[in-house]
Amino acid sequence: MQTCWFIVIEVGDKWFVDCEGKAYGPFAGKDDAILEGTRLARTFGEDSRQSQLWVKDTAGQQPRRVWEGPAPRRLPPAPRPPAPASRHATPAPLHAAPAARSMPAAGSRAATGAPHRP
Repeated sequence: MQTCWFIVIEVGDKWFVDCEGKAYGPFAGKDDAILEGTRLARTFGEDSRQSQLWVKDTAGQQPRRVWEGPAPRRLPPAPRPPAPASRHATPAPLHAAPAARSMPAAGSRAATGAPHRP
């Protein structure tokens, strides 16, 4: 899981909050920077990454985490589109084909053109 880090740093006698190279501040003191850093992490943290606020108290000390946001929300998977019709399915005819006509048998009255008598 990726994390969005907000880091409270001291430069000279002023305090800043840094997030990925963008500095916010200056703040009058470390406590002000921590409060503002927490607000920034909550406001500008991303849904896809967890936000954390770190502070380095004095030179040479390891930074410590002072705030951590909730785990990122996972969106439900997108619904799948309906499956396309089979490529092998026969499409429905657009119009009905004319009925086949049977041919009269050779030598019948219909074939010779003679009138029909009951």
